[in-house]
Amino acid sequence: MDLSKIDPSLLCVNILREEPLNCAIFVDDYLKSEIELKLSHIKVKKKFPFLKAFAVCGNVDDILSASELKSVKLILSVVKVSYLMNRAKGLIFADELHSLGICGQGVGVAVIDTGCFCHLDFMLGRKKKVTFVDFINGEKMMYDDNGHGTFVCGVLAGSGFSSAGVYSGVAPQSDLIVLKALDENGQTQGIKVLEAFDWVLGHCKECNIRVVCLSFGANPLTRFDALALGAEALWDAGIVVVSAVGNDGPKLKSVKSPAISPKIISVGSVDTQSEVIKMADFSSRGPSFDCVKPDIVAPGVNITSLDNSVKLFTKMTGTSVSAPFVAGAAALLLCANPNLTPNEVKAKLIYNTVNLGFDSNECGMGLVNLKKLFTFTKKM
Repeated sequence: MDLSKIDPSLLCVNILREEPLNCAIFVDDYLKSEIELKLSHIKVKKKFPFLKAFAVCGNVDDILSASELKSVKLILSVVKVSYLMNRAKGLIFADELHSLGICGQGVGVAVIDTGCFCHLDFMLGRKKKVTFVDFINGEKMMYDDNGHGTFVCGVLAGSGFSSAGVYSGVAPQSDLIVLKALDENGQTQGIKVLEAFDWVLGHCKECNIRVVCLSFGANPLTRFDALALGAEALWDAGIVVVSAVGNDGPKLKSVKSPAISPKIISVGSVDTQSEVIKMADFSSRGPSFDCVKPDIVAPGVNITSLDNSVKLFTKMTGTSVSAPFVAGAAALLLCANPNLTPNEVKAKLIYNTVNLGFDSNECGMGLVNLKKLFTFTKKM
């Protein structure tokens, strides 16, 4: 056995509970390792060629045996994921770009969440393509049996049809790709999220997916967390990934995965309900494995957006709400300049913020500000 390859908490938790081990095995040689795992009688549940990884389930002895294979690099836990909801558009000056005709048109934005209700704001108003894929129940018709995903989609890309534009999204004309990977309780296994990542990589050109919004998180076990590595694979493929940091603040070192990744854009929440902008107590704080987090903050307290019922609107609070504000801002930047790389989008977002004067592990570089980006975009 080679314990240096195995996530220590993976063994501790599962030995104590005497449960089968659900984990991801990362390898050097994908084809060779697939044969070796079969010969070792380890049950492969899912294959992820884009990560050179396999989702497997086995007992402790199976996993220890797998660690002895030369091509195996890491064996990591695949933890439970849950959406990040806790207890606005005008404030980030999105209308400045809309007035220039920059509304996200031609940019595909993928939302991995609980699905999306067939709301008027996605069916009518500003023209957009809407794609739906269900990794939970395999349904073909778009639905949301929780409501969280509908809200997130509304903040990011709602047309504003049912509110005469009052509650339109940050990028109202962007094409929406809804990937339902969280169940009716807002939870899922990490493997489902990796499946959604894999789908994005396989369809990013067809759907022109330039931005992925992740308003969920899981407790990270190591810096090399499976969800973080999956998100980084999207980033390396040229897709901007925006992730909520979580709602475990004000405790330090409480950032969730995949927001722990130093590559992707991690988003915290501020309370903008009064004249004085305050940090939201619930917003998770860094540092994260010696990395300053979050990167940026956005409104996240008592925000109104779309509901998954005939009442049309609801209010929500949490970093789940903040992430689609920033994902929408990224879509507007890419609409104005499609040639921007993920690193360039991140740089433009975090260096055109309002400095709020808080510690960087509370608010990163500050509040996203599209008025600054509006000025910069006019020079493009």
